[in-house]
Amino acid sequence: MSPKGLFFPVRPKPFDEEGFTGYVLRIADRNGRSNLNELCLTIGMISRKSNYVVGHPYNSLFIETCAAYLKRCPVELSDSFSGLTQQHLHDEQRLIRDISIANPKLCPHCMQENGFFKADWQVAHVTHCRKHSVMLLDACPRCDATFKWDCDLFEKCQKCAVKWKDLKPALSPVPKYQHMKNEDAREMLIALYAALLFTFRPYDLMFDSLQTLQIDNDTLHRHFLQAHSLLTDQKFRSEWLLNYPSTQFYPMHNKQPLNEYLKRLAEVYSEHTHVQEHAIKVEKHEIQSVVRTPRLALASCPEDLNFQIGLIGASECLGLSGNELVELIGFGHITALNSPRMQRDILFDVRNLNTIPQRLYARAGSISSAGEDRLVPLNAILGKLKHFSMNRAQLINVLLTTPEIALFSDQKTGQWQDVKANEKTLFCCLKLFSCHGCLRASLQRSFVECAV
Repeated sequence: MSPKGLFFPVRPKPFDEEGFTGYVLRIADRNGRSNLNELCLTIGMISRKSNYVVGHPYNSLFIETCAAYLKRCPVELSDSFSGLTQQHLHDEQRLIRDISIANPKLCPHCMQENGFFKADWQVAHVTHCRKHSVMLLDACPRCDATFKWDCDLFEKCQKCAVKWKDLKPALSPVPKYQHMKNEDAREMLIALYAALLFTFRPYDLMFDSLQTLQIDNDTLHRHFLQAHSLLTDQKFRSEWLLNYPSTQFYPMHNKQPLNEYLKRLAEVYSEHTHVQEHAIKVEKHEIQSVVRTPRLALASCPEDLNFQIGLIGASECLGLSGNELVELIGFGHITALNSPRMQRDILFDVRNLNTIPQRLYARAGSISSAGEDRLVPLNAILGKLKHFSMNRAQLINVLLTTPEIALFSDQKTGQWQDVKANEKTLFCCLKLFSCHGCLRASLQRSFVECAV
């Protein structure tokens, strides 16, 4: 129960399709409060964003408290906002896990006709009103003030007081990406938001996921058009990949070629939708809006962002583990862009990673020059390194610092593992590494004796 049996004199019921935050704002408006903060103060609750996140522990407490002031059953009130729209807002398998928008969006026509905020307006990819075919507003078209959860929004702008009935928003067809059936929504949303994240990236190799994406509605619409085109228009996708310079160094995403990854997403998405209009060009400053600040500080120019890569991607690029890559930094063969406290936060320039295979290929002679010597591909001995108490980083270090090991190659694949070495001298050095801990002086001193 509420303290001392207090309750709101006006206790509206939720409308069908009404969102929870909008419903709470309507309660505040009908009971003489100006905003959500004043309502929280009235019922003795701390004002926090998680109060309005359906399913959050604070939301359960908030609903229970509100229900007492509304003389309603908490379970019944909670069930009013557990519809299909809420089921897809949070998904840990999606690259953008939370697709809800914190600030209000509205359709001026709907606010005049119905007077409440619809639940699906707070979903990122719902950028248009399905009924009136206009783009939803998240800022005033007159004064550009970003909307906040204020009771004035039921009738007018909270800053300049322009009334919704005086606005004539331009017609804008509801985009195809907004049309999806609930039974197909989860798979389609995973594909759509993965493509959306690609459109926000500066053609780089940082495919890290985001918790949320708080971007204005107009910018989201233009990026969703691009994302939709990536998934439905093969020509657009091919042209887009041509502008991805970092793929010449590392054309992979999750150990899968980038074009194949997008093609697989497109197959899932295109089963349920159709080709969209041409995508709208996205400005560079918008692309950088999701790049974390530490990364921006490491780039001498915007184009450098294209080639930044994290520890996991760099490890996959060279076929090493993260610890082995860090060991190569210690050997001085690779230079990281930063020196963070946490190993997982290390960043690299993918162009610098290519120096290791380049240095090995530069040393390699033609296979025909090997004569009758027996050659062994480096990738054939990787499984045997444990017998010599050696890892792949240490093998690379031996190869780069021991010119006595003869290397051969007729085809430069770009992979250091494809280089071939003289089997006798290579295994001689591996034995010496096992005995002497890869001391450069020991290798050079004993090399001739071992090779005889």
